[in-house]
Amino acid sequence: MEFRLELPPESGARPAWALVRRALTAWDVEDPGVTIQMVVTELIENVHQHTGGGGELCLALDGGEILVQVSDTSPALPAPEDPPSGRAAGRGLRLVRALTKDWGAEPRSTGKVVWARLSVADLADPASAAEGRAPCQLG
Repeated sequence: MEFRLELPPESGARPAWALVRRALTAWDVEDPGVTIQMVVTELIENVHQHTGGGGELCLALDGGEILVQVSDTSPALPAPEDPPSGRAAGRGLRLVRALTKDWGAEPRSTGKVVWARLSVADLADPASAAEGRAPCQLG
């Protein structure tokens, strides 16, 4: 079962939070640390900040994983930045990488899609998700 939401320009991530809650309820998945909400927020904010336009959010349950996809009309693929020390912005994709099993971006004929996969088991036990990952370096 998929859940989709059109993202008007400048709408922010808040409208997507209700969709995340509906999807998790339908799938009977708990996310006590609101990990999916954080990932969705970062991906949507990137669309608004870097493209100036809207897009579409799609959430899907695939076996034991949740797939988050945000599409937009810009062909520019994202890349994690190394922002200067002391700068608050520019760490969103590093956060996505730290919170997810995998993430990436793919060009499409209409722009691109940025996706992230989260393990349902890791949502229930966030400490186990962090095992084996390098610690985040925040400057």
